Amino acid sequence: MPSADSKRLAKNTLFLYIRMFLVMGVSLFTSRVILNALGVNDFGIYNVVGGMVALFSVISGSLSASISRFITFELGTGNMVKLKQIFATSIVVQLVITGIIVIFLAPMGFWFLNHKMDIVPERMSSANWVLGFSILTFILGLLSVPYNACIIAHERMKAFAYVGLVEVILKLGVAYLIYAFKDDRLIFYAFLIFCVSLIIRIIYGIYCSRHFEESHVKIQFHKTIFQEMSSFAGWTTIGTSSYVLQSQGTNIILNLFFGTVVNAAYGIGNQVNGAISNFTQNFLTALNPQITKTYAKGDYKHLMQLIYNGTRLSCYLMWIIAIVILLNTNYILHLWLKEVPEFAIGFVKLFIIYSLCESFSYPMQATQAATGNMKWYQIIVGGCRVLVLPLVYLFLYIYHNPLLSLVIAIIISILMFGFRLFFMKREVQMHISQFLFGIILKLLIVLFLSYFISYLAIFSIPDSFGFFIIKTLIIFAITAFSIFFIGCSSMEREMLINKIQQRFLKKYQI
Repeated sequence: MPSADSKRLAKNTLFLYIRMFLVMGVSLFTSRVILNALGVNDFGIYNVVGGMVALFSVISGSLSASISRFITFELGTGNMVKLKQIFATSIVVQLVITGIIVIFLAPMGFWFLNHKMDIVPERMSSANWVLGFSILTFILGLLSVPYNACIIAHERMKAFAYVGLVEVILKLGVAYLIYAFKDDRLIFYAFLIFCVSLIIRIIYGIYCSRHFEESHVKIQFHKTIFQEMSSFAGWTTIGTSSYVLQSQGTNIILNLFFGTVVNAAYGIGNQVNGAISNFTQNFLTALNPQITKTYAKGDYKHLMQLIYNGTRLSCYLMWIIAIVILLNTNYILHLWLKEVPEFAIGFVKLFIIYSLCESFSYPMQATQAATGNMKWYQIIVGGCRVLVLPLVYLFLYIYHNPLLSLVIAIIISILMFGFRLFFMKREVQMHISQFLFGIILKLLIVLFLSYFISYLAIFSIPDSFGFFIIKTLIIFAITAFSIFFIGCSSMEREMLINKIQQRFLKKYQI
């Protein structure tokens, strides 16, 4: 990887991690506060109603991905005229999608909520208010897509760190106000989350207008640009639909079988998983623009380095935190929450395993999007993901165990990984055997070995906060040694040792 790109990637990743730690810390704290303030039932209502709104992204997600891809690609080619056309057209597209949601999808959502969802009658009025505010919050996120895409494409991750600090302060305020409010806290919470989203949307808009030339254009519609974006988005819709249907559709199916208490457990597992996944996603947010720009330049050798190193780093970054939670799930949840919903521990563990399986594919997904050849990729890979929902419904009907929903998702994720390898071979001439045995096999050895040794090392240590800190340090040390001696090549180990020695010599002037 060229030195300038490496330094920029490291700097952008650092800013994103600062943002992540701020947001994650507050998110975990406020989740506990909100669960206690709302109660398990209202917390479950908020999660399942929010899942209904997320289903709207079936129509919006594919075009949003298309906008991000085209803005980043044109920055790689340096065509400012087309970049402005893409931005202007994307604004029009998102406004049209907003109209479709308000006119067609929102009424369908209210009908489904009132006639099909398993919610106690006395809380149905509150659930309708939550749905309304959730739709407004979703629309704000939708209209922010072109602006956020510009920030990421220009690799201005420092902006995300600063806005993340504002978001942290606002969400802390939300947690305080929820406890102070005496009436219907569920409605008030949905309203406050909408207000936070509105403020963040305004800040991003102001930043883009001051820093990026392409965001100054008038709202225009360019038919040719729209056709190019629609061609990409049309096939991406399959993947977007399948992902949203899997994640949020599963939540709704769980509600149909088990009610809002299991939705609360699913929501807790999803939040913990989201916090862990941020360790990878923030790195990928910094990496993906380089993948797209490198492909646009036709530098396939550098592209392979980005894919291989990105796969390893994304997995390691997630595993460093995931292993601590996997080995201490029961204690962490009881420390974090006063009341741990049934099945929450199982959901947390299975969510983590699922995300680890997905982490093997993240750089490949970004590369496939960069090529723009999405037709057969989405038909096959997206088609596999679509299988999750009917399989979940079938197995829940037969066995009535909510944890099976994630077991099925894990199996399908492994199947999709195999198909993604095939497309990488076809699109960018990836050496599959080199990737499997040089990258994936080493990753699996590191994961299994570090988990097994860590389990033996902490097995007899009792649960308490002080001992939890000790166990965490032991796990970190074992994982770090496993990554260093097994996950790194001899050249990488030598480079790291030299870096450490140089820093030591410089610091102490030896």
